[in-house]
Amino acid sequence: MAYVSVPKDMTEVKTRLVMNLTKRQVICFGAAAVIGVPLFLSFRGILGNTGAMTLMIAAVIPAFFFAIYSKDGVIPAERFILLILRQMFFFPKIRVYRTQNLYAYLEKNAVKEKEGYFGKAKKPAGAGQTSAATKAGKAKGSPKGKPVGKTRRT
Repeated sequence: MAYVSVPKDMTEVKTRLVMNLTKRQVICFGAAAVIGVPLFLSFRGILGNTGAMTLMIAAVIPAFFFAIYSKDGVIPAERFILLILRQMFFFPKIRVYRTQNLYAYLEKNAVKEKEGYFGKAKKPAGAGQTSAATKAGKAKGSPKGKPVGKTRRT
């Protein structure tokens, strides 16, 4: 009995058109033929067969590269080249390691919240209510409104 391996990831499956070539490969090889054959025929008399063949190969290699190459089977050649060019010219060569001080960020936001920077600061639950002992302490003139007497909770 014959066994056929089926890939688990269906993105790896590429549809084949002509002679087991993908659409991308057919287009690139066709473009290479359109460029290479007239180039060879026009320069064969001037440079000879060897020179014209060398010139044709040099002109057609990029089309073959775009047809065949894909990085890790996922990234096509033109996207890979753009990634390399972007890294070389648009981003700095030396990347400085900078840490983000999360503690300072939290501390700065806590200060802003206390100052009411984010709008009205919410009072904690029970902040607006005063107990009878606190009222009595304020009435007797205790410092900072602390109740006078024993306030031991059990």
